[in-house]
Amino acid sequence: IILSGANTDGLQGMKTIHENGGHIITQSAEDAAVQIMPEAVRLNIKSNKTLTAIKMAEYLNTLNYGKFRENS
Repeated sequence: IILSGANTDGLQGMKTIHENGGHIITQSAEDAAVQIMPEAVRLNIKSNKTLTAIKMAEYLNTLNYGKFRENS
């Protein structure tokens, strides 16, 4: 997950995650306080999702809800 940031330092980590089959989620430009980091990722890697921070939380809950309940 890439959130608001004033540098591109998260890009290399996201490239590594992407190259290894990871799921890339970036904060939407309109929601980010500083757009540099999420934009750098979006311009260089195909994100699986681009969402607001609130929508990210909702989305993550849908991915893990079943697994969480099974392990409770």
